[in-house]
Amino acid sequence: MLSPAFPLAWTSDPVGDHGAVLVAITGEIDRLTLPALRDHLDWLLSWVDGSIVIDAAGVSFADVAAHAMLVEVVERAEARGSRVELLAVGPALARLFDVLGAPAAATTD
Repeated sequence: MLSPAFPLAWTSDPVGDHGAVLVAITGEIDRLTLPALRDHLDWLLSWVDGSIVIDAAGVSFADVAAHAMLVEVVERAEARGSRVELLAVGPALARLFDVLGAPAAATTD
């Protein structure tokens, strides 16, 4: 259950044999919660050899800053020769992507 004081949670689990990590995000990505999520994704980029797969189906709110952060994470991954896959994008992020576009190098479903 999410706390009203910090309405965002995620889990990170290895998947497959190629060093990929699945990050399942639930809750609200806004200026309060975004720094912690960005720090976690940055840490993963530093230590994970494979792709980062983000399951964002549980994201109930995302603002423009969330979009900018995802673009930055995708660009950093690409610069390292890795990639970020955005899977199961829920309505909150889908609306942002409809208006602002999905991060260029990200794989989306």
